[in-house]
Amino acid sequence: MRWSSTSFSRQSVLLAAATVTTGAIYTSTVLGEAEVLGGPTGGNFDSPFHVLTARRPDGSSRLIGFNNNGDSYRVLDGTSLSDLVIGPASIGGLGVPIGLNRSSDPAAMDHCGCWLQAAASLTSDPPGLVRGFYHEEFHCDYAHNSFTNKSIAYAVSEDGGLTFTKVGWPHNQIILPPEGNTTATSARGQQVGEGDHAVVVPPDSPWIYLFFREWDVNAGEPIRTGLARSSVADGGVPGTWRKYFCQDGSCGFTENGLMGKSSALANITGSTVAWRNTSDGGEYVCIGSLQWQDPLLAGFGPRLSFSRPDSPGDAPVSWQPANEPLIFADSGSWDRTNTSHELIAYASVVVDPTESNQLWFYYTYLEPGAGFTQRYFVRRRVDTVTISQPFLAGAVVLTMLKGPVRAGRAGDWWATTAVNVPNSNYTRVGAVGGAVFVSGGPNRTRLVDCYISGWDDHMVGYETECTVGSLGPTVGIRTLGFVLTEAGAAEAQRAGVTTTQIFRCFDNATKNHAISSDPHCQGYGGPEFPLGYVLSLE
Repeated sequence: MRWSSTSFSRQSVLLAAATVTTGAIYTSTVLGEAEVLGGPTGGNFDSPFHVLTARRPDGSSRLIGFNNNGDSYRVLDGTSLSDLVIGPASIGGLGVPIGLNRSSDPAAMDHCGCWLQAAASLTSDPPGLVRGFYHEEFHCDYAHNSFTNKSIAYAVSEDGGLTFTKVGWPHNQIILPPEGNTTATSARGQQVGEGDHAVVVPPDSPWIYLFFREWDVNAGEPIRTGLARSSVADGGVPGTWRKYFCQDGSCGFTENGLMGKSSALANITGSTVAWRNTSDGGEYVCIGSLQWQDPLLAGFGPRLSFSRPDSPGDAPVSWQPANEPLIFADSGSWDRTNTSHELIAYASVVVDPTESNQLWFYYTYLEPGAGFTQRYFVRRRVDTVTISQPFLAGAVVLTMLKGPVRAGRAGDWWATTAVNVPNSNYTRVGAVGGAVFVSGGPNRTRLVDCYISGWDDHMVGYETECTVGSLGPTVGIRTLGFVLTEAGAAEAQRAGVTTTQIFRCFDNATKNHAISSDPHCQGYGGPEFPLGYVLSLE
């Protein structure tokens, strides 16, 4: 059925700010298959994963990465993104403590947790010195609509990122919200304060930039992203940070990092940001879900955004979001029940240090119906395709899985975009050779990942056959994405996008559905009907 056993080798081209480059060349993302790195656990993967190159005291360089869950862990240490640090099952099989833990004093601003969400190894610092910037929470009542107070504090490592200490604790905060915006608003039952941050130090820049979430918004308003900076010469220590603020048409870093006001950055999609070098300089790359456009047609999936400065020291205040998310995601929530949708959370974008244009999408994942203690740590490769005309060509790869043999008949075939978690008993057969589009619209049809309980059979279907979240003989598990109609495929061809028609196949003897690009299903049962056209990966 033309299932490739290897990943599709996509074009590695520059994904520029917005989805349009100069010279009228358009780019779209293709999201690869999911790779489970850790889990399940309730003790880790509670923040975006972040990576930096740090110098050890002997002058050598190491790639280190961190994840957290109230206490902070080093989960990557080596020369590549594959060098994971093995840990106990209680924290998902990954990570070792780094000394940044929640404080026992209920009055401490890190009593509810201490998440190392950013670190920097400055070229002007001596080998071994790594500056840490951790998210902290206090006066929390998570049962009350996840209520908590957030701020950002400073820590230092002198052994190249192996361990950290809270220098100046308990007065080591670098970012605090304006006075009166934290516990005073607890009656709303929402998260408040400023935190959930990332730090970027572009090459040759005199500034350390910090992106943070502004949680103190009016009821019903979306969460916003603010910006602060400290000079490289100051090293980001407490008292050196200034927030970006606009007033009466004038904008600048005029407000104190501690309790100063801040203004929201327009068009940025989150507060998890990385730097990527390019042939003509470099760019900031952000990922998040703050710029939802039409959830019906594009879902709630994370979306990239970009900022490209004219010079290294320019402030990243102008942003352009991508036109599409990386993946279509049905609405998800941390309030879990057995009918909850799958959840994609704590998205981060990581630049592969061995290839500066290669992006990886990391996130925390919960299966449909799974609870908070069943978190997985997942990554997917992000590649790009170039086309000659405007066209929503963003797509995610379809993978073919196969289940164990069932009571005298063959195992279940499952074509999906889902994460195949380790305890699923399904094995990967290969890539289908096509990718479903992540955006709906005219000349596009939604596909649903369906499950027929009576046959123990996964089936790719239409909304008319099963609705996401529906219960009964045929369950709708998730939106897979969209296929093109004949008219949509013709439109894609005019834009230079190659598509492949896929067919739904059915073997009545084994009660198995599958999909194939062969109209005769390569002898597996027989074709039921053509589903539509997907992005071709062959």
